Amino acid sequence: MTDRPDFYSQNFEDVMLARCFSDRSQGFYIDVGAQHEEVESVTKHFYEAGWSGVNIEPVKEFAETFKCRKRDIIVCCAAGAQESTDTLAISLRTGLSTFNRSNAAKANAMGHIEESREISIRKLDDILLDLGHETLSFEFLKIDVEGFELDVLEGIDLRRYRPEIILCEVTEPNTSQKSSNYAKICEKVEAFNYHPIYFDGLNQWWCTSEKRYQHSPYFSLPPGVFDSTDITPYAGFNCRKQLRHSEKQAKEAQRQLAADAMQIDRAIVSRNAIQKEINAIKSSRSWQMTYLLRKLAGILRKATGSV
Repeated sequence: MTDRPDFYSQNFEDVMLARCFSDRSQGFYIDVGAQHEEVESVTKHFYEAGWSGVNIEPVKEFAETFKCRKRDIIVCCAAGAQESTDTLAISLRTGLSTFNRSNAAKANAMGHIEESREISIRKLDDILLDLGHETLSFEFLKIDVEGFELDVLEGIDLRRYRPEIILCEVTEPNTSQKSSNYAKICEKVEAFNYHPIYFDGLNQWWCTSEKRYQHSPYFSLPPGVFDSTDITPYAGFNCRKQLRHSEKQAKEAQRQLAADAMQIDRAIVSRNAIQKEINAIKSSRSWQMTYLLRKLAGILRKATGSV
């Protein structure tokens, strides 16, 4: 990890994970509901640090953004409890695409849903098996699928595929209120010997019971200046200061462009006036009458080599 790392996630998830794995130059992640390669990404920080993983994203426009990650695998489908197809309400402007009918209705009421598509759903177990992983121990599993989280968890055997840390969105959309199936999600994960270590207002976090004493201390304090100077209010002040400076430069450039445009307009008017005078001279009777004399004078100058 660098001294001043870049973080991308919406709720400091990558900050907290970076604390847990600060001693690892390489690692592996699985991101279910990866959405965009950079925008609000939980994994980009780790990819830039040399890690790799599997990103599962059902919306093809978002999945295509991961093509720049040469070490990663992108699977364009949804993960669920069993192989099937279902209708996904899609928002290309937000992270609110969902199979959940209630969540889709709320997102549609806010003007976020743009279309619906039939999407293939596969068990996470089967996806990983097809990728050549019969078993796998890895650093973290992140799940953010807008109300479909329990279905995802029902499709993975957490004895065979064992992340040290699981973080799963467990709230109603755009709120910190825990979802109606929160207890079932916890029960599902904790049945595989996982211990809850943190709730950040959006995600519930667990770690394997054998790692609880190793990872739990990293969640005793919120993200802050000692994680990165770029996530403090002062960093926001610097960004706003730079933005104001850039806006001032842009306005000055616009004023200069306007002044240059006026000068160009004046030059064009002047050129047109001169051209009009030249055309008037050339169309005059005296110009036409002296045409032969001017031509003869030109021939003589060439013949004598005079200027």
